[in-house]
Amino acid sequence: MTNPNGSYVLTAMELYNWGSYNGLHQAPIDPAGTSLIGTTGSGKTTFIDAFMTLICSNPRYNLASTGGVESDRDLVSYVRGVSGPGESQGTKQQCARPGRTISGICATFRRADTLVRMAALFSFEGTSSAAAELEKCWILSENPEQTLESWLVAYHGNGKRGLSQIENNVQNVWVHGTRKEYLARIRALFQVGDNAFSLLNRAAGIKQLTDIDSIFRELVLDDRSAFGRAAEVVKSFEDLSEIHQELEIARAQQKSLRPIADLWEIYKNESDSLQELKTVESVAPVWFAEQSHQLWLAERMRLESSAEESAQHLQQLISQRTELKQQCDMHLQAYLQKGGASIDQLRKRVEEWEAVREIRLNYSSQYQHLARKLKLPDELSFSALAENKEQAAKQASVLVNEIKDQRTQAFQRGIVESDMRTKLLAVNEEIDDIKQRPGSNLPGQYHLFRSQLAAHLQVEESELPFVAELVQVKLQEQAWRGAIERAIGGHRLRVLVPAGVAKAALQWINSRHNHLHVRILEVDPQVEARAFFQDGFARKLAFKAHPFRKAVEALIAANDRHCVSDADALHAMPHAMTKEGLMSGKEHFFEKRDQRLLSSDWFTGFDNRDRLAYLGQEAATADLQLAAAIDAVRAAQDRLGSLEETNAAYQLIRGVEFNLIDLPGADNQLIDLRGQLDYLTRPNTDVATAKKLL
Repeated sequence: MTNPNGSYVLTAMELYNWGSYNGLHQAPIDPAGTSLIGTTGSGKTTFIDAFMTLICSNPRYNLASTGGVESDRDLVSYVRGVSGPGESQGTKQQCARPGRTISGICATFRRADTLVRMAALFSFEGTSSAAAELEKCWILSENPEQTLESWLVAYHGNGKRGLSQIENNVQNVWVHGTRKEYLARIRALFQVGDNAFSLLNRAAGIKQLTDIDSIFRELVLDDRSAFGRAAEVVKSFEDLSEIHQELEIARAQQKSLRPIADLWEIYKNESDSLQELKTVESVAPVWFAEQSHQLWLAERMRLESSAEESAQHLQQLISQRTELKQQCDMHLQAYLQKGGASIDQLRKRVEEWEAVREIRLNYSSQYQHLARKLKLPDELSFSALAENKEQAAKQASVLVNEIKDQRTQAFQRGIVESDMRTKLLAVNEEIDDIKQRPGSNLPGQYHLFRSQLAAHLQVEESELPFVAELVQVKLQEQAWRGAIERAIGGHRLRVLVPAGVAKAALQWINSRHNHLHVRILEVDPQVEARAFFQDGFARKLAFKAHPFRKAVEALIAANDRHCVSDADALHAMPHAMTKEGLMSGKEHFFEKRDQRLLSSDWFTGFDNRDRLAYLGQEAATADLQLAAAIDAVRAAQDRLGSLEETNAAYQLIRGVEFNLIDLPGADNQLIDLRGQLDYLTRPNTDVATAKKLL
């Protein structure tokens, strides 16, 4: 697959939506030579022009067909798949790809173990065929894993961004936005001149010797007579450029050195100032030391004089204190001898009893507050306290049982509140679930069951409808809605299963606990239609368009009932019903299923409005019940707190000691002590006279 000279050899061409080639076409090229053969219009020139597009900066298309005289095609015509003349011709054309389109061409070269791919991708986003709106990407790859198909996938998904991601993440892949950059890399890879690929393009259209002569004159031969002189001129310009660069450097150096003269003057001034400061620095410590020595010497002399004066004054005060203390001791002895000791003891006892009275006042106030709160006598006597303790013991024994019962009641009400809160949460969750299924009034657990069954059977949920989802009470018959819902009964929740998967469905249902009352109806594709009663509720229903509609109609017909106005008419009519939900079976059999309200559990309908309305009412009711439960819990807790507080008060009464609340006893003791003290401290007595001398 390689040339013996080690050059690159074209081994394959790939075209995608190029000219008349729709889709991906791959053409291997034999290294020994490949000939393109076909009738006129078979795409030979289109194939050659794809290759020329990859290697030429300004390819001339369709030269092989026109004899190299004039190109009647352009790049836009190949991308659009235009048959006939190109866009520049202005005549009627047939366009194979008029809308959004992507085209791609790729050439593969090999040399020994090296593989090179050159590719280009073109696209139009709309219906325009203007060359300015044609998007172009040019690709060169030396990575064998990168192919035209991978580039088309990336370009189709993310456009140029997808190709840029490949360029950033994959080695040896280069993506160019312009043909000029791309061809420069191609010529560097193949090591050829600018005219090499143009020569190949022109050679494709050669049909006579004059063509060869013109090609060689235009693309091969050059006038080299002035090449030497041109080289000298270029060299002189290079020298001139170097001289100019050196001149610019010298100018910059001169400009940068110009401020040095001004800086030198500043430097000299600063040097003089620095020398002066150094001189001051050397003499300043000595001057400050001398000044400090003189100041501290004066301060020392002042302090010594002050200390001497203070010592003399201290001696005088000591002498005075000694004399005064001797006089005080003498008067104290006289005071004590005349009864002063008894007075001091009385005063100390008065102070002690005043402290006792404060304590008893505090305790007695608390005791009387508790007694009044418990409706007991608040008298501060020993007998009253004993009676209160006895009464408190009796009441406390009664309160123990009341507290126990009240605590149980509060707990039970808390359970009710928790149940109400759980119920409200469940209703709100079901409302959110129903909102996600606008085509059904069924509760959420039935949707979950159907989803699991559909996943097991590998079918869509729409292939497993419930009977309730395929019937709806007509608007003018809404007065019969509750009775009809009750008459259809459990059949509303019956899942319609195609006959082909019925056995698999039953096996799956039988093998698990489904948490529901599961009802299945195997749909018979050959089910026969059954007539409805003329006055039956089936004629009050609308049936949804569905492949299983006949099966639903047959099921409803089998359970149809006559609609009568009152109980008297129902008594005479078997298999009938009233608006109020009373139903008759065979003769002499009647029933009315009033376990639930007639307005509840409506499941039929083509949308979820009825279910949402019902759940909204349920949520409002649950919210009111929760509020009532919360109030009941709070009331029970308040009552429990009150009982416990009362019991604690009784326990405090039982623990009171009389000596802590005997306030009258403390008052009497203080009156007695103060009377004795007043008697001893009367004026004009010997003790009073001695007291004045102290």
